[in-house]
Amino acid sequence: MKYFLIVLGGLLLIALAISPFVDINFQIAPEQKQMKAQAFIDAAIPEIAKDWSKDTLLSYCAPEFSDIVSDSELEMLVNGYSERGKIINYIGSTGTMKRDQVIGIGYTNYIEFISDIVLESGPTQTLTIVSDHTGDWKIIYFGLKQEVDLPNKAVVPTPGS
Repeated sequence: MKYFLIVLGGLLLIALAISPFVDINFQIAPEQKQMKAQAFIDAAIPEIAKDWSKDTLLSYCAPEFSDIVSDSELEMLVNGYSERGKIINYIGSTGTMKRDQVIGIGYTNYIEFISDIVLESGPTQTLTIVSDHTGDWKIIYFGLKQEVDLPNKAVVPTPGS
């Protein structure tokens, strides 16, 4: 019993000694995750809005996205967006990391991005929510906002358009 308490005390001291470093790791990790998610969004949004293809959108989405949205709903979604025209300019996006508790699963991290884009019909914004799926970011929600008033830089076309 004496040795058990000595070992337990030693483990407790080790845990207390490394706890400040663990906290720093949790503070750095979200910034790195957000940078990876930002790169994912900066690649995905222009590609999706280039031709409003159902297959292109699904290639960036999480598997559960197609479980929730039927093929006919997805077809209606991309057809509605394609009426607004193809992308002329991708200005950029800003994201906010959030954390929710899911009963039976634990905590889940996701990032909400607002992206400023210019379509053939005019400037607009996308609301895209991405989630970390085993190291890869995937879209779990995608939608266009109504027309918005973006700054003058919105009329500069993207390279290659």
